[in-house]
Amino acid sequence: MNAMQKQVLAGGAAVMLLMGLFPPWTKVTHEFGSVGGNGFFAHTETEQPAGYSFLFDPPEPVKSSDSNGNIYHGSIKIDFNRLLLQWAMVAFVLVAALPYLKDCDKK
Repeated sequence: MNAMQKQVLAGGAAVMLLMGLFPPWTKVTHEFGSVGGNGFFAHTETEQPAGYSFLFDPPEPVKSSDSNGNIYHGSIKIDFNRLLLQWAMVAFVLVAALPYLKDCDKK
């Protein structure tokens, strides 16, 4: 492995490390409320992207209620599917770039 390949590999590892330190987050909202006024309660769950944030300082979860008495309780989780996709894309670029840079030091 030549010097250029080592630099590209180190750069890719640094990018993947930064992606791990600032992962994508997902807000999960749980809605609890009565259905039809007959005493039954419903639970629905929705997920939406919450952006990127430092690993040890995640975004704030949603906690509120509306005028109908429905309670919204939220949580935050790392979007591992998106993070793994990002890491796979970096790995793909590295695997494609390293053979291309094989003869880079030869003059």
